[in-house]
Amino acid sequence: MNRNPWFDNIKGFLVIFVVIGHMLTDLRFDYDGKLLETVYLLIYSFHMPLFIILSGYFFRENKYLRVIQLFAVYCVWQILIGSWATLGEGLPLLSGENIGTHLLRPYWALWYLFVMVVWYIVTPYVVRLRGYVWFGL
Repeated sequence: MNRNPWFDNIKGFLVIFVVIGHMLTDLRFDYDGKLLETVYLLIYSFHMPLFIILSGYFFRENKYLRVIQLFAVYCVWQILIGSWATLGEGLPLLSGENIGTHLLRPYWALWYLFVMVVWYIVTPYVVRLRGYVWFGL
């Protein structure tokens, strides 16, 4: 598959918006002005939906190796970042309170990797239900 620079540029800009959004997560409460909060809400109103749309666009069935790779990356970062946060709170690493050992509860920004793993596993089955899925309240 040939790479499309247009999609690469969109993903690059979205990554920049993720970084800016995460920086503004804490900064928006430190100042009285509404500008930072408005920028924060604007960024979060489109950057994650676009990431999700692009992930769906590039989805390919029967990529079991991709599922394993994503899950391995998720596990490594969950353990590292969750354990780092646990240490920062002064809790022992070898306890049930270590956030990094809870693989089914993603720590902060790792939810996206976890959802991608679930997406890759569930999508082939949902696609088979095309006419049978009813979304209602």
